[in-house]
Formats: sequence, C-alpha cells, structure tokens
Amino acid sequence: MIKILKEGNLPKPKRYIYKTECKKCHCEFEFELEDCKMVEKRPNGLLVLECPCCYQNVTGKLDCLEYREEENE
Repeated sequence: MIKILKEGNLPKPKRYIYKTECKKCHCEFEFELEDCKMVEKRPNGLLVLECPCCYQNVTGKLDCLEYREEENE
C-alpha cells in the first residue's frame, strides 16, 4: 500500500523562445519552434521559418540560436 507523506510539486512546463535575424532585411525577431515551417529533430538540426517583415525564408541551426526560457502558464 502507498501512503503519501508529503505532496510533491510537478515542474511547470517551459517555453523556449528563440531569437534570430533575417539576412535580407535585418529584422530581429523572436519565435517558438511551432512557428517554424520545418525543424530537423536532431542535434545541430536545421530550421526554416518566414521573416515577419519581408516574408523571406530564414534558415538557421537550432543549437546556434540565442534563446530564453519562460514558464508556460
């Protein structure tokens, strides 16, 4: 029989917000992986997303991008 002695706290899920720059118009913007058109799920994976200013494809490597973590509410 299991008896809980003290309730635990589950960690809150985190969001990862990445930052990049468009090479064509030099727009700096933040995005999440769900905003990408394509993401390779492997180390050093390539991603492709659309620039919000000039709508050109922006590519990059996931592990080379600056990012921050936020708690998901």
